[in-house]
Amino acid sequence: MVKWRSLLAGGAVSAVCIWLLLRSVDLGKVGETLGRADPFWIGVTLVIIFTAVILRCWRWQLLFLPHNRISFWGAFSATMIGYMFNTVLPGRVGELARAALVSQTERVGTGRALGTILVEKILDVLVLLLLLGILIPSLPPLPAVQIGDATVRIDPRAVGIGAAVIFGSVAVAFFVMSQMRGPVVRWVERHLDNAPVIRRLKPSSLVEMVLGSADSLRQPRLLALHLVLAPAMWGLALLTNIAIARAFGLDVPWTGPALVLALTNLGMTIPSAPGYVGVYHIIATAAMTPFGVSSDAAAAYAIAAHALAFGSFLLVGALVLLLGLSRQHYTMADLWRWRTSPVGAASAAPEARGAVS
Repeated sequence: MVKWRSLLAGGAVSAVCIWLLLRSVDLGKVGETLGRADPFWIGVTLVIIFTAVILRCWRWQLLFLPHNRISFWGAFSATMIGYMFNTVLPGRVGELARAALVSQTERVGTGRALGTILVEKILDVLVLLLLLGILIPSLPPLPAVQIGDATVRIDPRAVGIGAAVIFGSVAVAFFVMSQMRGPVVRWVERHLDNAPVIRRLKPSSLVEMVLGSADSLRQPRLLALHLVLAPAMWGLALLTNIAIARAFGLDVPWTGPALVLALTNLGMTIPSAPGYVGVYHIIATAAMTPFGVSSDAAAAYAIAAHALAFGSFLLVGALVLLLGLSRQHYTMADLWRWRTSPVGAASAAPEARGAVS
């Protein structure tokens, strides 16, 4: 259940970001810039976004191998509905609904589905850190932001180093534990399975499911596909940002859109309102201004980038949801199964209805 405290905290953060952004831009000029957007490049952006989503769903489908097979439609529908929920609800509950939905429609364990989502995020973060490593030597200093009497300056090098240490440690720990799954599961079984607060969750079963979700990376052929798909998806995300810059006639090097991509994705870890409203916009605006882009044009760029990406998720997710409900592929209760059964179908049959393309 979404807690009111988290909702209020996220809303407060977004409100502060919006207030800071409004103080630094001329809304009239921002509107004029938005009105001059080139429809051709907007169309190109939408095509790239959709292509990236197709690749992302295919990669998620592959992460269930070799133990489970899910259909591409199952991966696509769950992903788009999950993205839609992330856009309109706080706390990234869309990831939980996504796991619950694919568990019900494709007959895989909820723990298994959550594990594949975790592996997916780790792979994404590793590619993002690689991108930051390439960008850091050539990044200009970001402008200072005045918050009350304090002056805050974002150091991209510090952000990159901090992210590398935190997420790199998490990634290494996860993959080491996945290789030592047996001892780790036995330790959890001895020390956590009988703990009063979490006994009902069966921690050892959940840990075994999650760590087993990295098995796809142990297969040479599948590992090769993942090594290609992860940078390909982030490359398409970068092309999306470049296409939006072209739509507004912004003459910036590729490092500008790349910095927006890196910092906005890191910024999504900050509590905010649904859809990362405010947080996304102020980070994207701040990331573009060091490249000679006015704050008004940078804000227009941020608004367009956010609207095209999250608007697409919202529209397509809603259409997929309505289609699934109308054809009785699932019910609304399936989307929220995780609320009453966190482990879900942990022992569900390993076979799924679809085949991998």
